[in-house]
Amino acid sequence: GILLSAKRTRDKFFNNMQEDEAAVTTSLITGDKDYLDDETISGLRQSGISHIFAVSGMHLSIWTDLFFIIFRRRSVSKLIPNLLASIFVLFYIVFTGFSPSVLRAGIMLICVFAGRILRRSAETLNSLGLAVTALLIYEPFLCGNISFLLSCLSTLTLILTSEKLSGFPGRKDQKGYLFRKAFVYITDS
Repeated sequence: GILLSAKRTRDKFFNNMQEDEAAVTTSLITGDKDYLDDETISGLRQSGISHIFAVSGMHLSIWTDLFFIIFRRRSVSKLIPNLLASIFVLFYIVFTGFSPSVLRAGIMLICVFAGRILRRSAETLNSLGLAVTALLIYEPFLCGNISFLLSCLSTLTLILTSEKLSGFPGRKDQKGYLFRKAFVYITDS
């Protein structure tokens, strides 16, 4: 089902785009870098932007936010959009091939949606701890996976920085007010 959808998506790109463009698009959306040629991969590494082609927790957060907003506006109940968003998270995890950073973000998002369904607060630091623990119990060798370590460390940094910045609301006419407000909104998402 879901893996077939990923294959169909990949096929649509290759049927409607030039091969190199389809390979880049497939890599950005599904995380499948198998179609990128060696020259492209080498160029991305040399320029220092190869990390852009990794499907990450940020991708999942953006897509889930959009998905949630669409269903929240159409639903009377809080249960339906949160339940559908949780199902979407599971779909996206499978669709992108179980990337460690997507798994981490997926577990954290499911904690948030479960908290909303159960009318409980989902603390981000606790959600990160649960995600890391669950993933390391499932696959202990992730502790040596650089993608997993960077995902966890960057998430921890965002959580801690967001809490510091949210403590300084400031006035609208103060320098940096809009930056702090935007940063806190993004990291809270």
